[in-house]
Amino acid sequence: MSGQIPGLLTGVLGTAGLATAAWLWLRATRALRQGGKIERFLDGFLLLSWLGVATFTLLASLSLYNLWTAVAFLIAGGLLALRAAETELEGTRRPAAAAEELAEPQLLGPPDFRSPALWAAIPVLVLALLRLVKGMVQPPMAWDAMTYHLPKAAFWIQSGSLKLPNFPDAWTHYRWFPAGGDILFSWVMLPFKSDLLLAPFGFLVWLLIVAASARLALHLGASRSTAWLAGFAIAAMPAVVAFMTASYVDTLLTLFVLFAVSHAVLFLNSGRWSNAVSSVAATGLALAVKISSMLLAAPLLVAILVPWLWHRRSVKGLAALVAVFSAPCLGYLHTWIQTGSPFYPFKVPIFTSMPFHERLDDLHSGRLLLPEYMTGAGWEGFGRLFWSFPQHMNFGIGGALLFVVAAIGLIAAIRRPGKRKVVLLCLIGAVLSTPAALSSDNLALRTFWIGVMGRGLLPLYAPLLVWAATASKRVAIPGLVLSLAGSAIHFRPLGWSPAMTRPAIEIAAMLVVCAGAGLLLQQVAAKALRPRLRLGLLGLVGLLFLGSWTAVRARARYPVYRETAPKLGAFDAHPMHPAFATAASLWSMLDTPEEKRIAVTVGRDLVGHNQFFYPLFGSRLQNRLVHVPVSAIDDGTDREPKLRYSLARPEAWISRLETESVDLVVGLWQQTPERDWLANQPSFEVAALTDLGVPWIGRRLPSPRPEPPSESGK
Repeated sequence: MSGQIPGLLTGVLGTAGLATAAWLWLRATRALRQGGKIERFLDGFLLLSWLGVATFTLLASLSLYNLWTAVAFLIAGGLLALRAAETELEGTRRPAAAAEELAEPQLLGPPDFRSPALWAAIPVLVLALLRLVKGMVQPPMAWDAMTYHLPKAAFWIQSGSLKLPNFPDAWTHYRWFPAGGDILFSWVMLPFKSDLLLAPFGFLVWLLIVAASARLALHLGASRSTAWLAGFAIAAMPAVVAFMTASYVDTLLTLFVLFAVSHAVLFLNSGRWSNAVSSVAATGLALAVKISSMLLAAPLLVAILVPWLWHRRSVKGLAALVAVFSAPCLGYLHTWIQTGSPFYPFKVPIFTSMPFHERLDDLHSGRLLLPEYMTGAGWEGFGRLFWSFPQHMNFGIGGALLFVVAAIGLIAAIRRPGKRKVVLLCLIGAVLSTPAALSSDNLALRTFWIGVMGRGLLPLYAPLLVWAATASKRVAIPGLVLSLAGSAIHFRPLGWSPAMTRPAIEIAAMLVVCAGAGLLLQQVAAKALRPRLRLGLLGLVGLLFLGSWTAVRARARYPVYRETAPKLGAFDAHPMHPAFATAASLWSMLDTPEEKRIAVTVGRDLVGHNQFFYPLFGSRLQNRLVHVPVSAIDDGTDREPKLRYSLARPEAWISRLETESVDLVVGLWQQTPERDWLANQPSFEVAALTDLGVPWIGRRLPSPRPEPPSESGK
């Protein structure tokens, strides 16, 4: 624990600095965030997300992305923004400002659990809290988080720049994926240089999806209680809740899409400048997270900009909207400069002349996969979107019911002429994404990856599902309650393992004690203690909880990782393949106080997607991973292993290890020649960690091994 104290204090101070900057920016932009407390909180998260992506892009492009530079930059910017906000800028409101005040939207207000309709949401909330506690115990274990989401965040934190290594195989396309979600993960990891806060961040995003869905439902005409019920029903679907603590970007994307559509609806109703800004900001963030958002971004921008131009609003306002949309999307410009296409590595149908990653296209279309993996593309695959056993991560039974009730609400809304524009706005994402999902270019997504296809579809379908709240109450309430019950069936399996039980009990007890202490200080001692003293005591309680949680989680980290084998059951989102789970025997060996420089060598297993890089960084991101190419050619292209090793030059590879000052060489799945090359070097010792021969580790010796005596010397 003593070794963790300096990092913990740095994390606390850094978090306090970022919180101060956030407070300044929220104060400066309070005019843009209208409505009640929940609405302002939702829009505050939107603002801070936009600011985080834009600030990261600026600082990282200058190689200045680090905790204290970011704190100083954001606080200075917040102070300037606060001063500028003291005088209201001319031209930011439409001329008929008084008319806007008459079109005040209904406030959401907190959910009233005294309403019998919302009782059905209580078990879902309890099960979500159980997932939160599990996430606070376990280290990151979800597949995509281990292979590229969190490694990218770790590389940025270590280097302070946009630079990513040229690892072969899948990394030749991972490194070019839109990075908006990974950027937000890097901000969450930055203060403590660890994954400590990722699970609470995931839970916060889940709660915001509930509230954002409820807000949109309210604007579409639902009652407050039905709106909240619909919010819980959407968030309870396996495609959302199963990925709550997984550090995948799909929940973030769902949230930003709901923000964008909700503010677009409000803009169409009232013409408020603030709604236009918020909608284009959320649209830009959605596009920064995933390229599939382009299917919704274009219609939303048309819905905002055409009325703006039609009513001849200010050119400055139009320029501001374009800037707000563009700022989070500058990663596409970087990709365009580096690769020749802003959409790389993806092939975009209307831009087929632009370069794309051919092997990724072969993978998505199924041309790279064996025929036996490409079955069930018809009704069987469609059925798996709503039912599979023993684990389900798509829409589930609850989602099927939600689609039915939403269809009823949509049909009723279409009959009302005043609702048709709004209906189109909520439908357009689903309408445009369905043909894309059914195209031959995405055959593997609806066959080989059908078990997780729902998380890819959900963001653009979520606004459609919100219409379930607008059906008549005698249809909506029973339908939504049954949807919640249907989704609850899929909460298992949780991915629980024996090593999680005691730490989970300890953390749950700590949370209860902290909640009780906070309630006591806030309510009971409110009159007896001064506000500053109460705030100080609350801070002390928080620090004690943080220190205790960190210690419990650190003890559980590698016992949990060692139980990732399928029979022991530890996983997040979906289980690891047994062959790749063998690397768990390596991870604890690398997590020592000393910083190490680790060269990683990997083979290709069909899709090149199963290299769990993240645990190699260590729990404090203290290890630096480097790629040492095996040949003189290292242009980042994706070559077949046979070709890659036909160009190999072992002597050059060994020489590069010395040049890079590599301390350890790690070999993951599969077998590669580097192990044999290294075994012949007197400065390294090589050992396999399992009977499979992988993973293996090559350690640099303090002094070279003596050469064995020659035959002539005997």
